[in-house]
Amino acid sequence: MHRTNMAKLGPDGLPILRAGDNKILKPADWTPPDLARVIARA
Repeated sequence: MHRTNMAKLGPDGLPILRAGDNKILKPADWTPPDLARVIARA
């Protein structure tokens, strides 16, 4: 899940924000975390 959240940062290390409401955006190549794998390891 950490990888997924860090993908939302730009090259400068800051979140990619939408103009107007400052919502954090996901990049085009963003993929959701594999929660089943995380739970299976726990």
